[in-house]
Amino acid sequence: DQATEARERLEETLAQREAELAETLSEEERLASELELRVEDARRSEQALATLREERDALARQVEELTKERGALVESQRALDEIHRALAEARSRVGARQ
Repeated sequence: DQATEARERLEETLAQREAELAETLSEEERLASELELRVEDARRSEQALATLREERDALARQVEELTKERGALVESQRALDEIHRALAEARSRVGARQ
């Protein structure tokens, strides 16, 4: 009878829709899990980036300090060279007088 056929088609359509819904829900759960993993990866990457920035900044400060120290050493070397030059001149004058 037509009512039975219509009911069977309706039940078949309903079963098909329920299967599609179950598949969609499964896909949604998979995507949600994947999103959680990506968010955690991003969080770890941000932490690593922050650590690298801190290390970079520390290295930049060290380079700046070493550059200043090098400048001071160059000035000290110049002063020492000037002292040696003055001593050499003094020796030559003392030697010339004798």
